[in-house]
Amino acid sequence: MKNNTLKKFLMLFLITLLLISPIAAGNYQLPSADVDVVVHDDATATITQKIVYDINGTVNGVYYRMPLNGEQDVENISVETPGYYNTLEVNKTNNQIQLKVWLYKDAAKTQKVNDAKVEVTYKYNFIKGVKVYNDVAELQFAVWGKYWDEEVQKLTTHITLPGAINENDYWFNPPNVVSSHNISGNTMHAKYMDAEPSSENYEQRVLIPKEYFKSYEGADIINKDAAEKIRSDEKAYYSQIEMKNTAELVLLALSVLIMLAPAAIYFKYGREEDVGLDGIDQSEIPYDDAPSFVNAMLSGDVGRVNINAFEATLLDLIDRRYFKILASSETDLILKLNSIKYDGQNDLKDYEDDLIKYLMRFKNDKGEISLQDIGDDVSSDDFIKFLKTWKSSVIRQEDVYKYEVEYFQDKGVKVVHMWCAAAAIFGILLILLELYLQGLYQGVGFVVAIIMIIEAIVMYLIPDNIMGAYTTQGRIYTQKWHNFENYIQDYSLIKEHPPESVQIWGKYLTYATALGCAEAVEDNMKQYFREFDIPESAYYDQPFYMYSSHGGTWLMLSTFSKLSNEVPSSDMDGSTFGDIGDIGGGFGGGGGGVF
Repeated sequence: MKNNTLKKFLMLFLITLLLISPIAAGNYQLPSADVDVVVHDDATATITQKIVYDINGTVNGVYYRMPLNGEQDVENISVETPGYYNTLEVNKTNNQIQLKVWLYKDAAKTQKVNDAKVEVTYKYNFIKGVKVYNDVAELQFAVWGKYWDEEVQKLTTHITLPGAINENDYWFNPPNVVSSHNISGNTMHAKYMDAEPSSENYEQRVLIPKEYFKSYEGADIINKDAAEKIRSDEKAYYSQIEMKNTAELVLLALSVLIMLAPAAIYFKYGREEDVGLDGIDQSEIPYDDAPSFVNAMLSGDVGRVNINAFEATLLDLIDRRYFKILASSETDLILKLNSIKYDGQNDLKDYEDDLIKYLMRFKNDKGEISLQDIGDDVSSDDFIKFLKTWKSSVIRQEDVYKYEVEYFQDKGVKVVHMWCAAAAIFGILLILLELYLQGLYQGVGFVVAIIMIIEAIVMYLIPDNIMGAYTTQGRIYTQKWHNFENYIQDYSLIKEHPPESVQIWGKYLTYATALGCAEAVEDNMKQYFREFDIPESAYYDQPFYMYSSHGGTWLMLSTFSKLSNEVPSSDMDGSTFGDIGDIGGGFGGGGGGVF
């Protein structure tokens, strides 16, 4: 088996092995959790969560995090750990709060906890969790969040209102996970089956007469009638669950066949021939192609450019002295356009000119451009919109599609993407069906469905060059670049075959950025200058010196990668603040673990 083919096969084998293997136990378990919610007559809610952690090995402590929305806030936070000492660390942002509890066995707080059962009680007041509408008030609270990575073996809950609880005005979402419940006075008690890691929160929803409140000081006040819609939503939700029914064993057998399909797709479309370049030293830049083109051919998703292409193009313009670096520090990089060179331009491509014009939008009165100011002031939406157009311009002007056809065969990619869609849909359908069936193989069905969805996501996100195959011409091209990438990252090879001149490091950094290994190459450059005692006069006037002297690579990556993040919001789900919540749209929830 050819070397590169073997690497691909092993990667796919390891991915498949991880996906089909039983989920390994973590370094803790959750024997029990008791959640107590007391709604006061000013609409604030006092929440007490008593969670027992069965810790294996040594840990620093435990943490709990949950989402916040709109004007929601948490006050009067306290933590108790009977038999152990603790230090509470509270980290709060606009959309999340994290309670981090450092645990110790001794009063001096020097001995970490190991191999122990620790009971941790979190207590706090939640503000703006209760919603008050025109016709009714509502508590919609996630008693157990979907972001725990371990199941809780015994979950009990208690919800206390300022008045009596009406039998017809509360719901458990989903209903099938509650083993029993009862009402005692103003308190509703519930016991759950094992609360396994789930795709949704375990939620309790209660309608509360507005007359129970003396004030709405702690409420989210919404100028709408809500009772009818809430009852209608819950009725539809319960009816939907009751409709699910199918044969478990047939579904599981079909799932296994579907999950084995990517291996067959790879063996048919993903294997490549050996062109005899593996392990060959490539100490010189193999082709004089634009950094953005190299990124398109080797970024993994062949024929598409990523944020590294943008950063490499900017660095190339700096190296070609279209931009001058005025100052460089650990927190900022200040550029200025070389107007003399730019006005007399004759070698700029349209997308390079577009990049210059975009950055010039942020110059100050002196014509200076600060990366720190761009990172602080520019919205992600604005940058993403520009970046999308800019990427299309790169692909068009570099004739990427033409070379993509010559260099790469993407039949396997197309086939596996169709499989991903089918597998993800089937996995979601299997979860929905198992939620209703609750049969003998329900647990197996959940595990198989989750594995299938994860496998579909992984197979969709893996680089195209795994399931597709480079042509002979493409293999030669990419292998030379991979060998060069290995050279600029391996300091021993740099010492063995030093660059012809100091100035070439500017090109090295540019292509390293396009290939996604800039930080390692920047470190190698600095080590090379130190070890070979290169005098500063030899590179002081070079752009790469000012760029790299204070970590320019890290600064550029952190600035533009942050702006290009297509999912800037928190991964935590919470309520739609200021409106009637959907199923699973209440406050609370979140998750936690040990650290």
